Amino acid sequence: MRFTVDQGADRNRPTRNGTGGVVRLGAQGSGRGGFTLVELMIALALGLAILGAMYGVFTLQNRELGNQEQVVDIQQNARAAIDIIGRDIRMAGFNPQRTTGTFGFQLSASEDRATNQGSVAFTCDEDGDGTLDANDKEQIAFRVSGGVLERYSIAADGTKSWQPIVEGIEALNFTYTLVDGTVVANPTSAQVPSIAQVQIQVTAKTAKPDSSYVDAAHGDHHRRYTLTAVVAPRNL
Repeated sequence: MRFTVDQGADRNRPTRNGTGGVVRLGAQGSGRGGFTLVELMIALALGLAILGAMYGVFTLQNRELGNQEQVVDIQQNARAAIDIIGRDIRMAGFNPQRTTGTFGFQLSASEDRATNQGSVAFTCDEDGDGTLDANDKEQIAFRVSGGVLERYSIAADGTKSWQPIVEGIEALNFTYTLVDGTVVANPTSAQVPSIAQVQIQVTAKTAKPDSSYVDAAHGDHHRRYTLTAVVAPRNL
């Protein structure tokens, strides 16, 4: 069988071989088969552009989700800190036996316990026996150290330490209202027995920075949440 290749204007016209059969080589009709290199490059560029846009949207949404999760975390941390401190302060000075000068707020005590602007320390007669026991149910204190809210602890063997209870707490501030209405941040030894209310202010900070956010007060990229509560000890 002999083949001939169509050229020029005759490319779409059938040719005959020696046996009378028709053989056609070349394009069929007016269309062309396959894609040119330029068309493939354009399609590839468009595909990459669409994938890039989709990836950008996914990255943005994922970052916003992470930021929202951090905001929820610091809100929960601040509320937990306020609840824990407030619950214990309400018991400050609990003294069913009316023991004189034993239970209440402490201006200063061992292991850096103190009642001032940045920490609070107090005692209560949790078991009602009229005696201040060497345990952390009757000797209570709170402070913030290294971004963690800590509570004074006395182990069963008598070991004294500060135990972390809530992470992500940047600042802890107290102000004290005395029975005569005076508000102080750092009460004196004469004022401590007259404390009637305690305002607790907790500031929680996100663990990771958000590059799209700037804290105007601190000049960094961490989000913060501040919560305030006023607690009145029931027994003072």
